[in-house]
Amino acid sequence: MYQLVSLYAILQGRLHSKMWIRRPLCILTHKYQCTDLSIDKTPLIFKKELENLRDRPIIWIRAEDTSFNESANAYSRDKNYQALLDSMQSSQKHPLYIVVSADLTPRQRTFCLPIQDFIEPCTGAGSINSVGCLIKSILNNADAFNSEVERCFLEASNKYGEDCSVQKEIATLSAIASIIRWHYSIQIPPQTFPICCDDSLKTYACYWDKLNDGNILAPFRNALYAARRSNMICFRSLEDVDTSFDCQKEILYDDTYYYTSTALLKKIIKAHLSSYMPSDVLNRLKTAGVLSGSVPKTLTLAPNEPKDFRFRTLLRSSLHQPGSRDLIEV
Repeated sequence: MYQLVSLYAILQGRLHSKMWIRRPLCILTHKYQCTDLSIDKTPLIFKKELENLRDRPIIWIRAEDTSFNESANAYSRDKNYQALLDSMQSSQKHPLYIVVSADLTPRQRTFCLPIQDFIEPCTGAGSINSVGCLIKSILNNADAFNSEVERCFLEASNKYGEDCSVQKEIATLSAIASIIRWHYSIQIPPQTFPICCDDSLKTYACYWDKLNDGNILAPFRNALYAARRSNMICFRSLEDVDTSFDCQKEILYDDTYYYTSTALLKKIIKAHLSSYMPSDVLNRLKTAGVLSGSVPKTLTLAPNEPKDFRFRTLLRSSLHQPGSRDLIEV
């Protein structure tokens, strides 16, 4: 997906304005990424720096630091995100704005389209032998390029329909994927593009369409019960933990909380709540007070053998399914 949006930014000037993506993107990564400016700037400085960078195809923006003075900076942060949105929804050609964030925040859910499978720019570009060769194909076959883009955009728009809230964005990225395949097909001899984008586009159509989809607690609770019934997970009392503890499958519990890892939670979501983005589900649970951040805990797996872990805790009382047995009894 990162590759598609990067190519979109490069080719945007050759696309009809009806195909322009009108919302900033948000890349979710814990890796360090160089950025051009920060969302935590004052609105006046942010807007000025944004204007100075508008000739670039992509502008990288550091997300807000939610651990620092959120209440005092909320107004400025809202204004800056709104400035990005206003710029992208104007009639003028604009860069692609990509916000870099470790976790998806409620503000980003409102203003951005998140991407969670971030790869380094050089790796993404390497999937196509040369972006320059792609541009050369387009310049030498302008009519064919325009025809292919229009055909694919209309085809994808009809496929996803008006009920899909991100119909245009997915249709545009589908057209970009089609142009990559077209570029390979006109080579001598014809080649096949080695990466299939259709499944990724379908997945993100679901992800983005579900970003503002009501209460996440009930679907997540159902996913936990499904994971337990399929034996993907099992439960063990915190008092009974020993050296056989398997953090890839077992969830610990006491009277108040379940103790598990981010990796296992994401695995459950991908298997039993696949139409939702895992990072979005975890953030919504955290906002609702059901899920904690990462907390340290020392477990004694054997006599005189303490071991340090980091867990995410889930509030047990919020995850009991009405009319069903407790999770630990399933």
